[in-house]
Amino acid sequence: MSRDPASPRAPLPAARRPVAIVLAAGAARRYGRAKQVETLPDGSRFVQHAARAALAVADDVRVIVGAHREAVIEALAGIDVQVVDNPDWARGMGRSIAAGFASLIADGVDRPALLCLADQPRVGAEALRRLLDVAAAHPDAIIVSDYGSTRGPPCLFPPRCFAELAALDGDEGARAVLKTHAATVRTVWLPEGLDDVDTEADYRRIVQPNR
Repeated sequence: MSRDPASPRAPLPAARRPVAIVLAAGAARRYGRAKQVETLPDGSRFVQHAARAALAVADDVRVIVGAHREAVIEALAGIDVQVVDNPDWARGMGRSIAAGFASLIADGVDRPALLCLADQPRVGAEALRRLLDVAAAHPDAIIVSDYGSTRGPPCLFPPRCFAELAALDGDEGARAVLKTHAATVRTVWLPEGLDDVDTEADYRRIVQPNR
């Protein structure tokens, strides 16, 4: 499996560094257990990989926890992230997104925010930097990953979208916000994002292709 190095370029200037939200609150019912803490070939856990990739480009990384709270928090030990509880995780991804952006609003954050998933093991720091390169030229745009067959996270949202994101609910994620602001959405070719792990078959195909 091809994976981005943790920090392949010089650190981003402070003015260009966003905050980041990593979603890791789901029950992973299709997987059958806490996929957030499954292992990668280098021995790291999915949520560790996502958090470290985010930390390579962001000063403030918040991991949203819920269904497998204790296991995810244990996996994050020693990693400089803020854990945000989502007690309403069963209501869908929208509530996890809302929990993350509500925490940014509560803390007065006024920088763009990366929204990342904990189950995209091929998305590393270099992939996230590609979103930030586009954002540098279009600072008020919403930046969305283009997988080829669909679009989705990781995404970058400017502060003007935070209130709408903090009001989300259900399983639709941020689609409603993207639709509302369609005129300001820009995409980045990010085929790595297509490989998200939902089932054990996905894990074997993406993480263990040679076994």
